[in-house]
Amino acid sequence: MFDIHVLDEEEEGVLWLEFSAKLSKLCFCVAICYLPPADSCRPVDSDVFFRNLLHQVYSYQHKGNIFICGDFNSRVGSNSDYIEGVDLVKPRNFIDHTENHHGDMFINFLSDVNFGMLNGRFNDNQFTCISTTGKSVVDYICVPYEDMENIEDFKIVPMSDIINNISYIPDSIPDHSVLYCDVNLSTNLKMNIDMNKSENNSRYKHNVSSVPNDFLLNEDIFHKVLEAIQKIENYIEVSSDVQNAYDEFRSLIKCEMDNKLPVYNSSSGDKRKKSRFKPYWNDILARQWSKVCETEKKWLRYTGPTSLKQKYKKEYCSERKTFDRLNRKFKRKYQANERHILENKLCETNQRDFWKSIGKLGIVNERKPCIPMAIVDEKGSVNTNRSDVMNKWKTDFHSLFKRKTGAETELDSGYFNTEIDVSTLNASISRAEVLDAVIRAKSRKATGIDDIPAEVLKNDTAIDLLHQIIMGCFNLGKVPIQWKSGIINPIFKHGSDDNRNPLNYRGITLISVPCKIYCNILNYRLSKWLKDNKILCDEQNGFRRGRSCEEHYTFALLNHK
Repeated sequence: MFDIHVLDEEEEGVLWLEFSAKLSKLCFCVAICYLPPADSCRPVDSDVFFRNLLHQVYSYQHKGNIFICGDFNSRVGSNSDYIEGVDLVKPRNFIDHTENHHGDMFINFLSDVNFGMLNGRFNDNQFTCISTTGKSVVDYICVPYEDMENIEDFKIVPMSDIINNISYIPDSIPDHSVLYCDVNLSTNLKMNIDMNKSENNSRYKHNVSSVPNDFLLNEDIFHKVLEAIQKIENYIEVSSDVQNAYDEFRSLIKCEMDNKLPVYNSSSGDKRKKSRFKPYWNDILARQWSKVCETEKKWLRYTGPTSLKQKYKKEYCSERKTFDRLNRKFKRKYQANERHILENKLCETNQRDFWKSIGKLGIVNERKPCIPMAIVDEKGSVNTNRSDVMNKWKTDFHSLFKRKTGAETELDSGYFNTEIDVSTLNASISRAEVLDAVIRAKSRKATGIDDIPAEVLKNDTAIDLLHQIIMGCFNLGKVPIQWKSGIINPIFKHGSDDNRNPLNYRGITLISVPCKIYCNILNYRLSKWLKDNKILCDEQNGFRRGRSCEEHYTFALLNHK
């Protein structure tokens, strides 16, 4: 169910409607347009029409998804509504080969706003206007390039078919057909998960690029550190409770991070951002984008007279239009340069570099595919129910990590040498071991479920507290619940055919950084013990520091001789 209200009807021939879901935060806008023919009795300048429509798209794009539809009287023929070689958009089929001036302006408009028409990209090879004077394609539904994957179906239904189905003959039959579009607005699995997280648990990310030298060392938090030390010692030594001890440690770290470190806004909204990591990005685009941001803030934050606010809005739209045209210009220039380079490589005697470059062309794709909120059930039908999709992902990934039971998995104790001295393995973990592990911890890495990065642990106070936690975990044989949980980031496997099958994704798990440090200590201690006692044979090169497949190759050559 949606609440519908008129968003804008100031421009002649354009009506903006806003649809807001009653039971969720879903919102989208629809622009219904009519551009009279060039030879009409009330002609409209198509350049002005599309320029005003462009300004409106810029003004309302922050509200949510945008759909543009209507009768544009624009015949585009075989012209592309995207930049070939740069924008990864499915080519469209066309049956109307005629072009007109409205069509040229319409194509330029679509390229400016990064929108594409649905006509010709589905099983819709039909004309949209059928009259006694002829047939043409002049009615369109357009969506942003990145939203085309959310379109499940698009049809053009002639009025004659509708009349035949309802068995009713009107006095006059309309010339234009009905355009039908089936959109799945919940196909983005990540968006649904992030929305659910934002409602139940407001997580935020700190900027740890420059942790201050007085982190956990200043006088303001000194008494909190002493109090935390006493509580942690009491929890571990008296209550044998590593969970509450770690919660106290995490609470202290998070409190200091909130006080000392700036926060990133990690909410995933619908506003599309311009990435600065484009292959054709340059200083000209950077300066123009800064102007766009400044004028946008000036317009949105102004609360004075309406006339002045409209002036600021026009300034923003003008700067944004300039940016989009420059962006399109450098896109095409980059594409032409890349094509020229490929042509030169193709003419060379050794064409290996040419085929390598062909394989890397995907880097120009600026749109990352999202995980679809859909699965294929046992009967082969597509299921988009959110609960069923989430349960399918849970059961499939659970089956991967399910431990096998049975006689074949049990180890024979007769293979173990119980006379080997393992006292060094069971010795208490020292502060030096914790310090070395913290130093080895890599910076600028994703955090686990406890949101503690490695950068905030590289100070004396944090190392002392972490040493108490790790020593308690080792001596008691227990770990906090946060160390047993992880955030699984599914990565689609290269070469897989169906992105709706959870098993076609490789689950990359983000675990707690303090847990990584604890595991690193145990691994380093065990690896050193195995090396010192010469437990592993010399042929074992896998999972050993400083060894690689080259050692296997050298060993095979020596034995072969």
